[in-house]
Amino acid sequence: MRKIRWAAGHVLLVGGVAMLAACGSSSSSGVDSGTSGDSGHKGTDAGHGKDTGTTKHDTGSPAKDTGAPKDTGKPSDGGGVCASYAAAQCAYLSACEPGTLDTTYGSSATCVATVEANCTRNLTVPGTGFTASFPAACGSLLQGYATACASGPVPRPVPATTACTIVGTGSGGAPCGLNVQCATAVCDSTGSTCGRCSTGGAAGTPCGPGTGVTCNVGLSCGNKDICVTVVDKGAPCDRGVTNDCTAGTGCVISTDAGTPDGGPTGTCQPLGVKTGTACNPTSVGAPNCWAAAGFFCSGANTCQPITYGASGACGEVDGGTADNGCSNGVCFEGTCAAHAAVGASCTVAAGQCVAGAVCVDSDGGASGTCTALDTMCGADAGLAPFTFSPSNISLSTIYQYASQAADENIAQSTSFATQATGTSVFDPGFTSPIEQVMQSDGVTQANLIVVKSLTVPAGTTITVTGAVPLIIVSLGDINIMGNIAANATGALDGEGPGGAPESAADTAGGGPGGGPAASGSMEIGAGGGSYCALGGFGGNGTVQGKRYGNLALRPLLGGSAGGGGVVGGGAGGGGLQLVAAGTLTVASASYLSVSGNGGLTGGVPQANQNAGGGGSGGGLLLEAPTVTVLGTLTSNGGGGGGANVGADGTVNNATPAAGSAGSGTQGAGGNGGAGATVAGTDGKTIVMGTAGGGGGSAGRIRINSSTGTASVMGTASPALTGTACGSEGDLRSLADGP
Repeated sequence: MRKIRWAAGHVLLVGGVAMLAACGSSSSSGVDSGTSGDSGHKGTDAGHGKDTGTTKHDTGSPAKDTGAPKDTGKPSDGGGVCASYAAAQCAYLSACEPGTLDTTYGSSATCVATVEANCTRNLTVPGTGFTASFPAACGSLLQGYATACASGPVPRPVPATTACTIVGTGSGGAPCGLNVQCATAVCDSTGSTCGRCSTGGAAGTPCGPGTGVTCNVGLSCGNKDICVTVVDKGAPCDRGVTNDCTAGTGCVISTDAGTPDGGPTGTCQPLGVKTGTACNPTSVGAPNCWAAAGFFCSGANTCQPITYGASGACGEVDGGTADNGCSNGVCFEGTCAAHAAVGASCTVAAGQCVAGAVCVDSDGGASGTCTALDTMCGADAGLAPFTFSPSNISLSTIYQYASQAADENIAQSTSFATQATGTSVFDPGFTSPIEQVMQSDGVTQANLIVVKSLTVPAGTTITVTGAVPLIIVSLGDINIMGNIAANATGALDGEGPGGAPESAADTAGGGPGGGPAASGSMEIGAGGGSYCALGGFGGNGTVQGKRYGNLALRPLLGGSAGGGGVVGGGAGGGGLQLVAAGTLTVASASYLSVSGNGGLTGGVPQANQNAGGGGSGGGLLLEAPTVTVLGTLTSNGGGGGGANVGADGTVNNATPAAGSAGSGTQGAGGNGGAGATVAGTDGKTIVMGTAGGGGGSAGRIRINSSTGTASVMGTASPALTGTACGSEGDLRSLADGP
């Protein structure tokens, strides 16, 4: 019985040009031929379960550019060269890899029509490495390969940079729609019409699913998921531990040492490509058969032709004595699924869409629609390409939702609440959906909205409350001419997104830096919430909440509540992150606020009742190559309660929120942290009376830009310089990850 390792997301290349697209629920599309699906019949060098009908990730040259796909101004048609190129490629497949031809196209005529159409497309896509001279030069090379197969299929040459090598302008992580846009010739676009270019890997680099790495030309992703050298027929081999045999050959050992994942050494021998040739599916004593040439190793240990059909059962049948493939389709769960055209329905897991398309699902179901991988993912589509890695959220997650992103111009003020993962989410009023995700630390939840662009007009306010932080990512620009209020307010009786809710009476405040509760003696007031700095003591208090978080706001966290008095403490401010691939601008007279809530009153004019502490400010993170702040950014603490409710942290200036004044029987509350004074001040105590609540501390503000210094002509509170709570820094590189 054949042993198959179902490959995941690799591309087959001849000298660096893709000949067949990825398999299963693949992330890659064929460069000029192929489908998003697998034929289900790759050859194997079983014995270590490794596909040798393919060379995994033996793709083009390393990245040579740090940018994303750029418009190269190529002509809109192939000028006739695409027809001859398509004929050359399909002739190569017919002579050298007829099994691939059958599974991918079903016929030479279909092959020529598909490859010619994709050739024209590849010439014009932004950032393409499929240059105007490419079809003729690569076609000539393919003709030579086809001639070498005149007497039957022969192994592919060891991968090398040739006339068929594609090097697009997109470096690792750059947005893409087609493989030709990438320096590695691999565009990873799992579950979306937009993808990101893989990163080139040198020998020894980790590779395989989840790494985003394509091994450099001349290398393969070996059995240990490390880039290893590809060697020719006759060369010593060790089954993918330090090297791989070139496609069409297998590492044959003399005896089975019982270590299928490597260890024994052998020699690279051609796989069987003729009926009746002796074979061994484990490559012990004899090579396996080459599925790309249309053969499998039968139960009698002889190579037999794979039977191809448009429908019906596929894979190993009749106990392994027969082998059925799919003609112009994919083998999914033992049944042939025909290739689906753009716009047709598809099964996400099958990977059955035609070349240049991927099955996109918009609601988390098993079915979707075949969607073209086109220029919407490049610079010409109005999407500024990401040249950096946003904090807390990966580019792959962002691109997963890019197909649903819309240009958002908020017509009127709106309010919505973020929700914890697993609960229903209140509609925020955006066209782009709000998604429940985990931040890159794998622990902290967030709600994510991916938009094409975001405009908040003057006079408009987006008010956000809820249980988890909010991240808004724009594939273009963000222009804030109105306000985003993610602050905690007494009027709404709620915290900003991800900030701790108001504490109940006589309880410690919620959040990592929650203020201590008031004492039952009525002479020790509740403390203010801490975050970047310490919240103020309640009157006569001796305990404070702890500082938490970090300068970079990774992960993004909201603020903490003040401790409760007889009634309760103020809520913590929110956690808000805005990311723009283009520019991010906060206009004058506009504000972004994650300030905290004031502490509640103890119940004047009654005696012997004390008040709650103020909530701390939250976390505000802005990231874009160019950040301009003409307005106000605030993460101020709320004032402590006293004779009345403490003031909420200010949203549009650096003035500290005032703690409530005292009375004849009520101690005064402390002020919230703001501006250059980030700690909350202490509450006061009336002798033999009651105590006021401490003020909440300031939260954290961080701005990351391409220069490390944003243009801030407005106000930031806490201040960006002179405090430990406001800071600026460089954007993370694509290689750094979130």
